[in-house]
Amino acid sequence: MTLTPIHILQRQKDEENKRNEQKMDFGSMNFTNHTKVASNNITYNQKHQQSMTDALAKVRESKVTHEDTTQIIRPNTSGFHK
Repeated sequence: MTLTPIHILQRQKDEENKRNEQKMDFGSMNFTNHTKVASNNITYNQKHQQSMTDALAKVRESKVTHEDTTQIIRPNTSGFHK
């Protein structure tokens, strides 16, 4: 058996008391349950799909057309097929 100095024993006892006090404080806390059921929430995919549907409907209202720019020609060049 080894002899431990009194100040070390006192420090260990203080630490143990502090841990026990923290456990008691934590145990006495009132935790409210804030969980939600997954079916109550609208998922990202549903929101995304709805926003894309709305955007397409708005685009289809417009009768404006744009020229075909699939063949991009750089300025100051002779062109792709010239």
